[in-house]
Amino acid sequence: MSTSPIRRREILLTAADGYRLAATIHEGDSQPSAAVVIHGAMAVPRRFYSRLADHLAEQGFVVLTCDYRGMGGSLHGPIRELDADTMDWIRLDAPAARAEATKLAAGRPLFVIGHSLGGQTLAISPAAEPVAGAVLVACQVADIRLWPIHLLPWYFSGVGLVIPFFSRLLGYVPGRTGFGEDVPAGVASQWARWCRTRDYVFGAEPEVKGNSAEVRFPILALSFSDDRFAPEKAARELLRHFPNAVVEHRHRRPAELDVSSMGHFGYFRSRHSKLWSEPVAWMQSRLDSA
Repeated sequence: MSTSPIRRREILLTAADGYRLAATIHEGDSQPSAAVVIHGAMAVPRRFYSRLADHLAEQGFVVLTCDYRGMGGSLHGPIRELDADTMDWIRLDAPAARAEATKLAAGRPLFVIGHSLGGQTLAISPAAEPVAGAVLVACQVADIRLWPIHLLPWYFSGVGLVIPFFSRLLGYVPGRTGFGEDVPAGVASQWARWCRTRDYVFGAEPEVKGNSAEVRFPILALSFSDDRFAPEKAARELLRHFPNAVVEHRHRRPAELDVSSMGHFGYFRSRHSKLWSEPVAWMQSRLDSA
C-alpha cells in the first residue's frame, strides 16, 4: 500500500440511547481499502491510539477511534454525576463506533482492533456488523483466579479494595490510582465485580454466556509475557470463548520482539511502531483472500 498525507476529523456519534460520543476519523487522500475501528481499553482515551490509527491510515485504511461515555471527549459534565456502567460501553458505545466505521467502509471490509476490554466487547456482545477480522491486543478474561500467584496481591488490591473505596468515596475512580484516566463509578464498580467473579463477565452476567459463539470472523490475538494486566493464562481463556472463530494466538516475550519491555500498553506507543506491520499484513492478507 502507498502512503499518503493523513487527516484527522473530529466528529460526534450518537449511541442508541442518545448519548453523544467523541470520535476521530483518521484518513488519507487515497481511496481506502477497508475501515478499521479501534475499541480501547478500560480507562484509556482514544488519543492514546492516535499514532497507530495514523499509521493504519498511511497504509490505506480509514480508521475510527472513539471515547466511551464518561471518558475523554465523551464526558459531559461532572463525572460523579454520570449514570453509566461497563455494559453501556459494550452494548451502546462500541456498537455506535462500529456503525460509524461501517459507514466509512462504504461497502468495503471492516476490521476491529481491540485492546484489553475493547477486545472483550466482541465476546460479550458480538458485532452485528459484517466484520472481516479482528486483532485483539492484550485481551483477556480478567478473573483474578487466572492471575499468577506473584501478581495476585497487586491485582486484587485494585479490584477488591481501590476501586470499591474510591467509587463510594468520590463517585468515580481517579486515574492517579493507577488505572489510567478517571473512570465513572458505575463502570469501574461493575468491572471490578466481574473481576472478582469466577469466569469474569461470563459468570457475573449469565445472559452473555455463549454470545461469543456467534463470532465467526478470523481473529489474530497478540499477548505479551510481561503484561501484568493480561497474563498468558487469562489471554488464552478469552480465546476459548470463540469456539467458532479461526483464532491465531501469538504470545511473545519482549526479547523476541527486540524490545526491552511491552507490558499492557507498550504495543501502542510510537517507539514500538515497527511492530505495527504485523496487524497490517494480517489484515491485508484477509483482503487479498476475499
